[in-house]
Parts: sequence; structure tokens; C-alpha cells
Amino acid sequence: MLRYEDGRSVVAADVAAGTRFIASDAVVRALTLAQFWINLFGIVGFAAVIPYFKREFGASDHLVGIAFGGLALGAVAGAWVSGRVRWRFGRTQLVVYLLDGLFWSVTIWTHSVWIAMAGMAVAAACGTYAVTAAVSWRMRVTPAQLVGRVFGVARLVVIIGMVPGALGGGWISDHLGTRVTMAVSMAGYFAIVAVLATIPAVRADKR
Repeated sequence: MLRYEDGRSVVAADVAAGTRFIASDAVVRALTLAQFWINLFGIVGFAAVIPYFKREFGASDHLVGIAFGGLALGAVAGAWVSGRVRWRFGRTQLVVYLLDGLFWSVTIWTHSVWIAMAGMAVAAACGTYAVTAAVSWRMRVTPAQLVGRVFGVARLVVIIGMVPGALGGGWISDHLGTRVTMAVSMAGYFAIVAVLATIPAVRADKR
């Protein structure tokens, strides 16, 4: 029977092994850190979606439901496409990140609820494509015996970014307005993508 102290040692060893692999691969390391920040700034905007539709367009609950339906359809489409294409990973990932931000950024300036909904839906497709492609790519480049360890560490890092992002998005939305929230979300998002694009190993990766 595994003792509590032994269990903690096993977990610590697994976390250390996953962390070592992530740190040793330049692209895995860069994408893991970038996804932390992308999640953080992305959730800043997503946390304000319902207040955005309610305050900017006076949308009914029914219309907000349609908007979320569009987001869901976009997400399904993005995952479907990602599973069926074999595009070069690094450059394609950067292009999709850029498109994701560009389509979501219509929320900053549009005064049409339908344009806002369409932009969000296409952005959701791009975002889900990027996530699906990144998960598949990480599976390909990670040794089989380390998959669980690497994915555990990577997902922990990435998901942690959602906590301050959600809190920050709610605060900005309440105090400065929902369009400002979307602008902050997009400014941070584009900054991270720009930094990621300057890394030669990311641009060149085609594993």
C-alpha cells in the first residue's frame, strides 16, 4: 500500500519530469508560457460577453443565448477543421492566433449586434482550432512515457491564467465599461502573439 509520503514523492517526481521536458524544448516552453498569457487576456474579454451584449445592445436573454450558440458552433467548426488538415504547425498557429484576435476585436468598434456575434463565432472557431492543434502537436512531440506528466504541468500553467483574467475582466467591465474590457483583452492578446512571432523556433516548427 502506497503511503501518503510516498504518494507526495511520486507526484513531485512526475511534476519535475514534466517541467524538465517543457523547459528543455524551446517551442513547447514558448507555447506553454504564451498560452498562459493568451488564456489570461482572452478570458478578460470572455468574462464580459454577457454584460457586453446587455449593456451595448440591450440584448434579450434569447439573443444572448443565440450568441453563445454561435460561439459553440464556431468552436465545433474549429475543432473539426483542425482534425482534418496537416498545415505546418508553427506558422499556421501564429496566423490562426492573429485571426482569432482580429475577429474578436470587432467587439470594440461595432454597433451591430449581429456583426459582434459573427466576429465572436469566427474567433471561437480560430481559438478552438489553435487549442486542438496545440494539444495534438504536444502529443506528437512528447515522448510516450512523459505524456501524462507533460500535459499535467502544461495544463496547470495554462489554466492558472484564467483566474486573474476572469477577476480582472469582471472588474474592468464593472468600472470602465465592456468595450474597454474588450480593448484591454485584445491589446494584451496581440502583444503576446507579437512576442511569440519573434521566436524563430516557433515560426520554423513543422513537427
